[in-house]
Amino acid sequence: QFAAGNKQGTGDFFILDNKNNPMVIQSTVRFSWEKQLRDERITRVTAGDSMRAAMEQSLSTLRRYDLYGIHFDFDKATLRSDSKSLMSDIAQTLKHNPSWTLQVNGHTDSIGDAGYNQKLSGQRAGSVVAALIAQGIDASRLHSSGLGETQPKGDNATLEGRALNRRVELVRTDR
Repeated sequence: QFAAGNKQGTGDFFILDNKNNPMVIQSTVRFSWEKQLRDERITRVTAGDSMRAAMEQSLSTLRRYDLYGIHFDFDKATLRSDSKSLMSDIAQTLKHNPSWTLQVNGHTDSIGDAGYNQKLSGQRAGSVVAALIAQGIDASRLHSSGLGETQPKGDNATLEGRALNRRVELVRTDR
């Protein structure tokens, strides 16, 4: 939130990192800034616990959460190293809520063959489950599924829409 004269604040930032193949990255951050001649620049950005708290709250109340910060190598199910922090947040959330079980659903955009996208999304969801198991989450609490391009969140005709459609969804399955 910004107020006149404040040099610190909290805000939600959305980044489209590649105009040809964008990924939506959302983060709530605390920051400070300083005004210079004709220029405002962010001098410090620190990620807080707010993303993990938002995920936990959404899973607690809505029983689902869409993740846009889990990234894979292009056309593969290999988790990229920049996903480690978010994977750790998911594991911590599950450790904090030991009665929860999750369905991990992989989603894709509609570029390419539908059957291939279905298979790739399933492999990617499986990679997320494997990473959580490696962080100490019991395998019996996790299941994975690939939904491919069947449940879009955005318009596949636009770059932004396709970025919204490429996601991992967590759904609580405990009663």
